[in-house]
Amino acid sequence: MTKTGNHNRAGQTLVIALMITFIMLFLGLIFVGIIARNLFFTQRGTAAMTADNFADSGIRFSHDQLMSTPQGADWRPSPTNLPPTQNRDPDYAWLRAPDPNIAGDLGGPQKSPTTPGAGSFTRINFDQGRALIRVSYNPDPVDPLSKYIMIDSVGRVGVIRDNDPTVFTSGTSTTFREKIAYAVIGITDYTRFDTDKDHKGQPIDLGVNTKFGAMFADASVEVPLIFGDPVAMVAWDPNNPGIPYGAPCRFNGELRLFGETLFYLNPEMNDKLEVVGGITYAPNSVTNTTTSLLYSKASAQLQAGATLFASTSTSFLTYSGLVRDGRRYQDAQGYMRQLEFLEPPVIDQVDQATGRERYRAATVSSGAWKKGYDGNYFNTGRIGYGQGIYVDNFADVQRDVTDFAGGASLRSEWLNPNGGSPNWQGPYYVPPGCFIELIDTGNVDTRGFRIVRNARDDSQIWKTLDNQPTPNHSMRFYVFKDVNSPTGLMIYPEIAQKKDAYPFNGVIYCEGNARVRGIIPATLQFTIVSNSSIYVEGSITKGIAANENGVPSSALSLLAHDYICLNTTQFVGPAIESPLNFEPDAQDVIAPYHINITPGKPFNARFSFGVDPATYTGSDDGKNPRIYLRHASEAGGYAFFNMLVNYGFNPANSEYLFNSGLPNYAGSFYPGQTWIPTYGLANQQNQVFPRYEHRSFALWPTNGQIGMYNLLANGSDNYLTFQTDPKMATHTGNRAYLLSALAVQPMDVKIEALMYAQEGSFFVIPGPWFNSNPNDRREVWDRNKTLGLDPAQRRLDDFGAYPEYPFYAEPLDILIQIRGAVSENFPPPLADQEEWIRHWGWIPKEYGRSGMHIPDQHIKSPKFDNAKYVPNLLMTYDPVFVTARAGGRYTTPAVRTDRYGRMLPATPMLPVGPKLLYNGEVRP
Repeated sequence: MTKTGNHNRAGQTLVIALMITFIMLFLGLIFVGIIARNLFFTQRGTAAMTADNFADSGIRFSHDQLMSTPQGADWRPSPTNLPPTQNRDPDYAWLRAPDPNIAGDLGGPQKSPTTPGAGSFTRINFDQGRALIRVSYNPDPVDPLSKYIMIDSVGRVGVIRDNDPTVFTSGTSTTFREKIAYAVIGITDYTRFDTDKDHKGQPIDLGVNTKFGAMFADASVEVPLIFGDPVAMVAWDPNNPGIPYGAPCRFNGELRLFGETLFYLNPEMNDKLEVVGGITYAPNSVTNTTTSLLYSKASAQLQAGATLFASTSTSFLTYSGLVRDGRRYQDAQGYMRQLEFLEPPVIDQVDQATGRERYRAATVSSGAWKKGYDGNYFNTGRIGYGQGIYVDNFADVQRDVTDFAGGASLRSEWLNPNGGSPNWQGPYYVPPGCFIELIDTGNVDTRGFRIVRNARDDSQIWKTLDNQPTPNHSMRFYVFKDVNSPTGLMIYPEIAQKKDAYPFNGVIYCEGNARVRGIIPATLQFTIVSNSSIYVEGSITKGIAANENGVPSSALSLLAHDYICLNTTQFVGPAIESPLNFEPDAQDVIAPYHINITPGKPFNARFSFGVDPATYTGSDDGKNPRIYLRHASEAGGYAFFNMLVNYGFNPANSEYLFNSGLPNYAGSFYPGQTWIPTYGLANQQNQVFPRYEHRSFALWPTNGQIGMYNLLANGSDNYLTFQTDPKMATHTGNRAYLLSALAVQPMDVKIEALMYAQEGSFFVIPGPWFNSNPNDRREVWDRNKTLGLDPAQRRLDDFGAYPEYPFYAEPLDILIQIRGAVSENFPPPLADQEEWIRHWGWIPKEYGRSGMHIPDQHIKSPKFDNAKYVPNLLMTYDPVFVTARAGGRYTTPAVRTDRYGRMLPATPMLPVGPKLLYNGEVRP
């Protein structure tokens, strides 16, 4: 019994041992499996992390290229474009070349075999892996993020050698990570963008005080500051393919509003008012009457007078996201208000490859190396004949210098015509700088621009193609499209021939100031950059080619290191070649300066109509442009002068014909003639120095005959030549003709451009009052009428002024319309803004006391239909800068593409901001 029990116990022990062994083996297998699985997931996680790092590297590389290379926002990597024969390449889906059988296909990933790809990626190999990158730009109204430059990056483990897709240094992992990021231009997206580049933390002041100093008939002028075109918004038909002009705005700080400000926003265009630091009202503002005009296609009706509340108000509304004020909570209806600071781009970003600033790299070294006339080799880009135009006008640099009183010297100079600056020539501010005239005559062979270097500096001359100095300050450049050019554009100077043309990248870079006006050539796009300031001196309009059917594709960007200045004194000013010899007379408040016009020394002036004056409508002759003059004969005799209109275009038919039956005209020298080419100043009471005549002459054809000349419209310069009549001789001789003031009204100045003042601000030079006599006031006229006197005769006797002449301190009827995108670092002090609003922020509806009124087209705000004056200086947005398509419409072709058909921003080589808007992983 005992042996059997022991035997059984031994057997049980063996069984238990075997069971334990099997259990341990099983547990060991499980442990090994867990370890193997953990190793697998570790390897997979490591591969995923590595792929993620490669994707990040692709984004960082692309963003660096967009920021620092000369191409800027135009930078795109050359697509790898694998043909179908390489469809076994593991990256083929991303690198597929365009299929010519699929309309609009740009290659790359497809959702189906017949769906076009949005673009092929580019493969960049790193150590142990690769990134597939694609940089694209394709604005779409459905996707608000599409207005930014999208960087798409796919990270993969393993290196694929060129021309050998079977070779890998680290396996054939199928793991990948895809990330997207958005690079921001920013300055293309808003009617008004105050960047606060330096993070001052000060309030951004906008508007004017309710009573800011302007007077009209003994009453304070009160005008709103308007963003957007209310007339276009109200008249917009949703079924019309045209786009209403809304006014998206951004302020990178606290917005402090003064007076009344109107924002017209269109939700259908994703317009928004974005204020990072909150909205406040100054104590003397029109609180809670600052309004937006909102259009909603869904409700098919206009919402007028939507109140813009201060951020501290419990009633604050975003109007379904139209207004964001940076607060980290929701509005009363649950919409988010939060908004982050948007870093602006930098135009003087250094190109890491050359060590030069981007735009210098794109111009000064962009030419060909040639042997000069002296035997030395030089780069043609350095003398202005490169793929980008370089102007080395260092002497034309103006910088702000803080004086002992703490004021900025440039602002002081601009606001003080009598301050002693040599840049003030009589009523005209003539800054140092190169003059750039954009030219489109309608002839495709003559499109381009003219650059006139500062004629006051003898060293600023153009050179020949072999680097030999010339005496010429002016050079004409011709630009045309050519699909065989890497940039699509070709250029050649007037000293060469078309066969000698070379590629043009669309950039003009000036080391000093630039002065700009003219017509942007049809179908062409330019970027003008100044390392100092840019002065806009008249209309800048878009040329339209015959095949564009009224939908322009031209565009212009003006990028200044310091200021963008609207130089109003040059709207009707001296021609660039005309010498100025104004004589000051500080003791004469009526005419504090004049120019002596003597035989052989004519005065040439220029002006341009931003729109066609033939389209003006109205109930009286006020709609027809007239020339307004303040002039006199030299003391001691008579002065007889001619006024030639566009003499250089048609000399035989350039004489202006005066009506000899007009009062105060010595017409006996032309007996029997009614319309004669000479005007005489002989009346001692109001035509001979020191008394000046103030009157106007019809310029646009009316019922009477005023000449055979032709006037140019829509941005083309017209020229007026004033000369003493060489045919006239009297017993006293023909004395000098003294011209003191010159204007044309009604007139439009239309500026169609993107403008960016990186370090400074957008500034308006107000200039002196056209009528500088403080005694010649509207209330004086009205008082004489009340007294039963003849106010017209009293004004003529006392001041030498005819009824239509503007009264003292009243603006001219020159409507200023900026249609584009205006960005600045920080606005100038409110006092400066109020000064230019006094001169250019409003327009009296009646010309003097003539009974003639401004055109209907100059009444831009419906709320002023029955007022005595209307607002001026209007800013609207040009949607071409957000759509990058012709006419700003999403349904039209892109205005610019690269050689692979990829869409580009509206103008060449724009700067890109230093921070990405978003960077995250793509989730399937």
